Amino acid sequence: MISSAGLAGWDIAVGGGHLYWTVLGRPPSGGAIWEANLDGSDPHAIVTGQAAPVGVAVNSGSIYWSTTGDNSAGAGEIWQANLDGSSPHAIVPGQFEPFGVAVNSGHLFWTAARGSAAGAGEIWQASLDGSSPHAIVTGQDAPFGVAADGSHVYWTNELGGTVNEANLDGTDPRSIVTTGANQPLMMAVAPPAAPALSFTPAPFDYGQVGAGQAVSQTFTLANSGGTATGALTDTLTGAAAFTITGDTCTGTSLAAGGTCTVTVRFAPASMATGAAMLTAASVNPAVTATDDLTGTGVAHPRFLYWTDQFGTDQGTIKEIPLTGTGTPTTLVTGQLSPAGIAVDASHIYWATAAAPGTQALIQEAPLTGSPPTVLIEDPELESPAGVAVDASHIYWADSASRVLRVFTVIGLVRFIPRFASLDRALPPGPAAAG
Repeated sequence: MISSAGLAGWDIAVGGGHLYWTVLGRPPSGGAIWEANLDGSDPHAIVTGQAAPVGVAVNSGSIYWSTTGDNSAGAGEIWQANLDGSSPHAIVPGQFEPFGVAVNSGHLFWTAARGSAAGAGEIWQASLDGSSPHAIVTGQDAPFGVAADGSHVYWTNELGGTVNEANLDGTDPRSIVTTGANQPLMMAVAPPAAPALSFTPAPFDYGQVGAGQAVSQTFTLANSGGTATGALTDTLTGAAAFTITGDTCTGTSLAAGGTCTVTVRFAPASMATGAAMLTAASVNPAVTATDDLTGTGVAHPRFLYWTDQFGTDQGTIKEIPLTGTGTPTTLVTGQLSPAGIAVDASHIYWATAAAPGTQALIQEAPLTGSPPTVLIEDPELESPAGVAVDASHIYWADSASRVLRVFTVIGLVRFIPRFASLDRALPPGPAAAG
């Protein structure tokens, strides 16, 4: 506890690791601004010679307070000083009974009781340097205490016995407490939650990427806290295969609920597993988010392949790395209802349906997708569906003729059916033996 004979403390604020309070003192200029450690030790005056200081507020760099002078019209002032009390100066003169003072990230707010007459009081706002002072709410009943957060300004009406709020520009003023408040004076509002950062997706594995190739991924950084971050800095540490190629976060103060993005490319130069850590950090306030990244360089990366018959991508064949990361690549376009698909070590095989004037086909293309080659163009092809391959043959199901057929193919292959037809009979020949 802090006590001292003759001191009449009015308002108190906390910030910068200290307590600050106003001491009314003896008129006309015996008032002071005092400071102490958070445990109350080392109390001392840091600004003296003040004319009846009342309200006080603190942000990260300054102290603000009101003085009422002799309570006459125009005698009040709003003052500012550094946190140690140096460079005190009036930034808004000519006020009429300014009592409570509040500060948020962008503005100062104070009450003006104006003789404490019913309906004469006002709520004022100015920039942090005191510029552009103006009343934002009028018609109040002796407003006294004031507080502000990121969305509203709040104040008490001493005569009316109410607690009130308005938007930060003074619009939509209303009473939010009308009973149980008998001559309310100073007030405070709970601070919003600190900023909280996180990346998505996190963690992230690029999977298998061919040596000499590259895959990019965009990560979203979100602030789920209640206040903005300071200016952000993004860093990437770890394997040289990971590099930042796009960044909308660095240098940005991310608002509560805001997002930004960082794009990281994984381009392995050899067949090895690599790891990196993506970090976003703000110094003031201190907040950090990290994302663990991994990827594996391989000689022959594996992919998933599929046909697309409908929608905006109809008639295409696509691939994506086996991990499902990245954006699908379109390998073949312009196909008529491509159905079954199979892949070996060097080619893709698929079936297309017949249409008036168009023959059904079995086709192949290199794994790069271009150009496609027709392997089978036969009137007996009616509606080829599922396709499969093994070391020496291509197999397909024909849903119209209800048979399974076979075609000889040369090369090292693996069996990857997209789907299989039921109740089909193989014709005699090599297929039955295989």
